[in-house]
Amino acid sequence: MNNGQFKVAVVQTDPHFPPSKKDSIQKAIKIIEEAGAKGARIIVFPETFIPAYPNWAIEAKPPLNWYEKSKRLVEESIFVPGSETESLCEAAKSSGAIICIGINERDREQINSIYNSIIFIDDNGKILGTHRKLTPVYREKVFWKSGKPKDLNCVFKTNYGVIGGLICAEHLNPLLKSAMFIQQEQIHVACYPGWSLLPRDIMQSSIRQYAIESQCYVLASSQYIRDKPENSDDVEANWDFYGGSAIIDPIGNYLAGPSYEKDEILYANIDLSKILERKIWIDMAGKDGRWDVIPYLLDRSNELELL
Repeated sequence: MNNGQFKVAVVQTDPHFPPSKKDSIQKAIKIIEEAGAKGARIIVFPETFIPAYPNWAIEAKPPLNWYEKSKRLVEESIFVPGSETESLCEAAKSSGAIICIGINERDREQINSIYNSIIFIDDNGKILGTHRKLTPVYREKVFWKSGKPKDLNCVFKTNYGVIGGLICAEHLNPLLKSAMFIQQEQIHVACYPGWSLLPRDIMQSSIRQYAIESQCYVLASSQYIRDKPENSDDVEANWDFYGGSAIIDPIGNYLAGPSYEKDEILYANIDLSKILERKIWIDMAGKDGRWDVIPYLLDRSNELELL
């Protein structure tokens, strides 16, 4: 494991529209090559970058238009592993960087269903695993299946630290965060769509709070979409995706960003030894966690003992 300093990159850009796994993957590979050439050893992409976030949500009209776009989203989603992930693995290996990228993942057993996932690929081009969003929220439930508890087993030991990740509103769920903390995460990937319906302050507060609570680095990547593409017929779609990407240290300070209203790659140098400095003071995954209290909180028969 590399305990020294190294550079990380967070991508803030838009996927291809209309949704295309081929075109979004090609764009991702070009970005990986660029960031890798600049020395980034971890490169993070936004939520559902492949093929896209369903920005037409449930407003598309007429109804037939909504069905057509939802059908295309499933058709352009990818299997893990699959032919599409092979090209991403090759890009990771050639760049010598760990790649964490949001995808629409197609279910092999229920092929008409998809997950909102993050795929983790190491610097040797090996797929480490995925995290499937456990809690699609609001209108997202129309599109994505809920992940299972086992999908929280998404913290991986790599050559550049112990890396895990959650998606968007999962950062507001104390139970999910605790499940990540206890796995000794050092670098946390936070994938967001950057949608204007999510207030900017909520996103920034949640990712900074995550860094403070976990005593780890947070690499938050969000989409930026401002203008409707000329080749899109999504009249009713939301084209206001503001970004908000940032890199945060274990004390909650910004190392890069937050970035709004522009297409860019954010870079920062991180030092894993800073995590130990923070955890000596407070370690919620260790001496200060008090995980032994949880069974008492869940067992109502111990109510009097708690009092």
